[in-house]
Amino acid sequence: MDSAVGGVGLRRGRRSASNLRLPGKAWLEFEVQRHNAGTSLFRQTAFFEPRGLFGYIYLYSVAVFHGLIFANMANRIVRTAEQL
Repeated sequence: MDSAVGGVGLRRGRRSASNLRLPGKAWLEFEVQRHNAGTSLFRQTAFFEPRGLFGYIYLYSVAVFHGLIFANMANRIVRTAEQL
């Protein structure tokens, strides 16, 4: 997917070995709320602050795929927690 949209992850070589240049700032937030009935609510939120035009192009071009990936990730976290 990254190479199809010209993402930075698959380019050969980097300008700097210590500095990454990305199309924005991204992070994941996880939250678990415990309920009285012995159940819990798991919430996973993905944030992305696009930087410049390429940041917005990247955001909209991968949004659907990231939605699927993050939903699968959340489901696997919940299933693993339930097994424990």
